[in-house]
Amino acid sequence: MKLPYLPVKDTVNLMNAVDIYQLSLASKRKRALIKFMNFKIEGLLVKLYHQRSAIHFWKDDMYSFTPAQAFYSKEADFQPIWQPEIKTLVSDHSAECLTMATRLSSLFRLKSCIYWLIDLKKTPKEMNQILSRVLSESCTEISIMEHQWINDIPSQALIDEEVLEYLMNNAKLDTIIRIFALFPDNFKHENVSFI
Repeated sequence: MKLPYLPVKDTVNLMNAVDIYQLSLASKRKRALIKFMNFKIEGLLVKLYHQRSAIHFWKDDMYSFTPAQAFYSKEADFQPIWQPEIKTLVSDHSAECLTMATRLSSLFRLKSCIYWLIDLKKTPKEMNQILSRVLSESCTEISIMEHQWINDIPSQALIDEEVLEYLMNNAKLDTIIRIFALFPDNFKHENVSFI
């Protein structure tokens, strides 16, 4: 059944961003129609953790504490405090979250797209693969946080020099980069200034 454009647009306007995204997955035609409708959302906050990942939507210059979508690789990693609108158990939560973020940023006009990479416990090669995906998007900010826990007290951990080099060599000039970690001794790069 084909409906005229305006009733379809009015109906889709009543949907939230996750529902619109899910509708776009139904067919290439629906995806093209939704892209044509040129929807705008204020922004995305994509959080990648070691055990889970999530996508939050920005509204009024703040992100919603409750994620719209959360991804887990093990049921035991589900955090009941979050209570996401949708939770999905997948084999690789980081990859699934990045895929959804990529699709959302191509589907909607975004004012900002922010990535938080938090204690991922990945090898430098794996981190650089994640950064490659993030940097290929039109992200406005990347935050990398590395912690170590000593007697249940968090403190900053050392960030790998290879990861830093990759980030500094590939980040776009207009991307805000925040690093909450210890830098390797004598780390120098032409694109880095310490505040």
